[in-house]
Amino acid sequence: MSNKKEEVKNENYKVLAIKYRPKNFEELKGQDVLVQTLTNAIEQEKIAHAYMMTGVRGVGKTSSARIFAKSLNCTGTDGKTEGPTIKPCGICENCKSIEAGSHIDVIEMDAASHTGVDDVRKIIEEVQYKPVVARYKIYIIDEVHMLSKSAFNALLKTLEEPPSHAKFIFATTEINKVPITILSRCQKFSLSRIEVSELTELFNDILDKESIKSDEESISIIARAAGGSARDGLSLLDQAISNSDGELSSEKTKEILGVSDKESILKIFEYMISGEVQESLKILNELYKKGADTFMILSDLMEYVHNIVKLRIIPEYKSNLHLTKTEADKVEELSRKIEISKLINLWQILTKGFDEMKSTDRNFQTLEMILVKGSYISSQPPLEKLIEKLENGELQIEAQKKNIANVETSSVSKLSEKEVVKNELPKVPSFIIDKEEPLKSLSKELKKDKELMLALEVEGNFILSSIEEVNDKLNISIGLKDPSKKSSFKSIKSYAEENYGTYINLVESVDGKTIVDEEKDNQSKVIEDVKKESAIVKSIFGAFGDLKVDKIEEN
Repeated sequence: MSNKKEEVKNENYKVLAIKYRPKNFEELKGQDVLVQTLTNAIEQEKIAHAYMMTGVRGVGKTSSARIFAKSLNCTGTDGKTEGPTIKPCGICENCKSIEAGSHIDVIEMDAASHTGVDDVRKIIEEVQYKPVVARYKIYIIDEVHMLSKSAFNALLKTLEEPPSHAKFIFATTEINKVPITILSRCQKFSLSRIEVSELTELFNDILDKESIKSDEESISIIARAAGGSARDGLSLLDQAISNSDGELSSEKTKEILGVSDKESILKIFEYMISGEVQESLKILNELYKKGADTFMILSDLMEYVHNIVKLRIIPEYKSNLHLTKTEADKVEELSRKIEISKLINLWQILTKGFDEMKSTDRNFQTLEMILVKGSYISSQPPLEKLIEKLENGELQIEAQKKNIANVETSSVSKLSEKEVVKNELPKVPSFIIDKEEPLKSLSKELKKDKELMLALEVEGNFILSSIEEVNDKLNISIGLKDPSKKSSFKSIKSYAEENYGTYINLVESVDGKTIVDEEKDNQSKVIEDVKKESAIVKSIFGAFGDLKVDKIEEN
């Protein structure tokens, strides 16, 4: 017997979204403009023949259409109300059958499953006949944007000159897909997202009626997670109640709705913006192991960037953030710290990354690289600060300080910034240029700085005459193998003095060889030694008398 009772109880159960669907304009949350306009239309007897209601899912489009249909056809509790009323009774036969969706003169059609021209032709044929029991024959067409082009065209004439007893109420989530020819024949209402405060009030009221206890944080979490949709919020509330023991707690609610994951994603964002890429990748891997969707993670990161930018520009926006109080406070804190240019760069990386993930089957690896790029960009100073430093000469100071810091000398640490700006740099100790082989060392440094022509000039034309070290300064005297190539000498001399504190003097006549000449001599000696030591090489030279060898290398 108890099992049968349980079955009956389960059959009678209604989800909260259906059970607490608004039945009159007073219960309709967050749509004050719509309610006021329709109320005025009824009171002033200026009721249009077609209405278009648009907005995101769950904000009350079809509910508003049903309430309006009841207002137009309500006959009152005594059955004697002669005209439309702003407060439908909900008790008369018209109100009850409209509420149940079974009224013969109030036809509801889902355009998602009735898209063709034949479905519209049926409406056109029937609309000419007067209502059977109601005051008006009303057609409520949901998701009207799903109608085909031919179906819209078929509806045009009827919408332009409908019978006085017929009213059309359209609802859509994608107003941009409805032809302008249809829109121009309707009064349009844009239903707004429902504020978090109004959703919180609604949910608290429902929990009181359901005799379920809850802490304030739980309701706030659900209201923010609803995204401005009453239906979505009621579905989440239903889910939270089903997984609770008669009392909602914030911890349990976070776990059920996956809010804890969003807080982890916020941590990823914090680490990324501070350049701590290892920490952000670590949390990402943990989320991925738990089965988190890579696109949702990236989408949440984009949402955080958008919210922070919006909050930085409009501080009052905090009350509209669809986040928990903890998240909202953290986002507000970050909005005060992070430069707007850095956030814009990060947004570009994330949006581009979204497209990259769509075009590859390696979503996780792509997301990791997006975080790496985001961390790198975030660790760089903003462009405006770089420009400011450049204008003030601070970049030059920093670069010179960095070079000086590499030189272990006590005199460097005593420099003032003013001295650096004036380029009054300390004379760098000569050991930066190798005292044993100064020309080779100088050539090597020139190659590092991409001064290849000057390096070749040092190797092929400079002949070392003498080396002298005085007061930590290296003085090198050189001669030129080809005195006609004197133009490069000044450039090399300036380079050595400015970068290494090494002074090069030019003398007229020098006995010696250039680096290139010495290398050739060494190669000749090696070739002779090899010819003497290797019978094979000796036989090769015997076979080819005029053989010339430029270089021998060991493998």
